[in-house]
Amino acid sequence: KRAYNAHLNSYEAFPPFAAGVIVAHQLHAPQQSIDALALSFIAARILYASFYITNQHILHSLLWSAGFGITISLFFIGI
Repeated sequence: KRAYNAHLNSYEAFPPFAAGVIVAHQLHAPQQSIDALALSFIAARILYASFYITNQHILHSLLWSAGFGITISLFFIGI
């Protein structure tokens, strides 16, 4: 059940992340910065899922927040 819920949460997190990457490209942000943020987001989501499945509340909350912050950063990196 927890794995399924983590999976569903990943579906919810993907559209804003994808939009952030597109906006960063449209604003001509440095490609290395976009790549670093995108890889960090993927790592945060993988770790989030593993900590969510193993019921480690604080760690999965911190990684969710990190992923959210990275997504927000993508929208502003090109400014």
